[in-house]
Amino acid sequence: QLARVNAVTGVVTALRGSHASAWEGDIVLGGRGREAEPARRVVRARRVVLAPGAAPRRPPQAMLSALAAGGAQLLEFDDAVAPHRLRQLLARDPKRFAAKRFVVVGASHSGMLAARNAVTICNATSVDVYNPGPVRLAEERDGWIKLDGTGLKGDVREWAVEVLREQAASKTDDETCDEGTNGRGAIGRVTVHPDAPRTGDAAADGTELAHRILAGGGGDWLVWATGFERQQDGSVPLPRVSWSGANLDLVSAAYDGRNGLISGTERLHGIGIAFPEWYTDPEGHTEPRVGYVNSLVEHVGRLIDHDSLASKAVRQSS
Repeated sequence: QLARVNAVTGVVTALRGSHASAWEGDIVLGGRGREAEPARRVVRARRVVLAPGAAPRRPPQAMLSALAAGGAQLLEFDDAVAPHRLRQLLARDPKRFAAKRFVVVGASHSGMLAARNAVTICNATSVDVYNPGPVRLAEERDGWIKLDGTGLKGDVREWAVEVLREQAASKTDDETCDEGTNGRGAIGRVTVHPDAPRTGDAAADGTELAHRILAGGGGDWLVWATGFERQQDGSVPLPRVSWSGANLDLVSAAYDGRNGLISGTERLHGIGIAFPEWYTDPEGHTEPRVGYVNSLVEHVGRLIDHDSLASKAVRQSS
């Protein structure tokens, strides 16, 4: 099958499609050395699948200002979730990162990973995780996984379960622990607040959550782990898209979460974290599924099958 693939490596700068013709893509080719003028190519395809990735959401400016007044600084998402990057920051400036108070907004996999990194790498004196609801844990079922898209899995799940168990025990047990910083072990220094104001929308000002965080003692570092969003100004900008002569804004474009079809177009699909599949499990729960795992491979297969079946039905009816 791979022998049938004509691979072209480069950056897609523009896409043009219409009802009457195939899609055309303008590509700036990569790997061409130090040419003064980069090589370009136009390719044609009946169907286009976009997998542009996404960037971490950033806190509302009003919230950042309020927390900065209380002494908190923003720790970039990628630095917080990647152990090697956090270790590098710690090694370069231990006074800024060692034994500090961390605030994490969001209790998804990335949020709890950031919390764990804070205590295991930076020896944080405290980590407060604010989330508008309880921590979601993935659960094995017969042949499928409940909360496969949004629930914690793997070693982060196991660690979060220990955190929640310790937190529950501390409410009924007044005994102190002599281990670790300030008499608390790493697990005991993490507190999850499942009743935080919802501030996942970047348009929100965030002041209510900021007041809640400051009332709880604030922190030295803030990690914003509320999800991802499509961005035009990333390291690889999104391509310009036009359908039947009309421009389409990919940053705000709606799409069908079942088949990934970008609204207002034909044969233009989105997948991955920028265009996650919306999946309904056997118990009726619907959620987004992201990440390069088996479910994504199966989703792409369904997109292709759905498109092929739709084309066959059109040919048979004509």
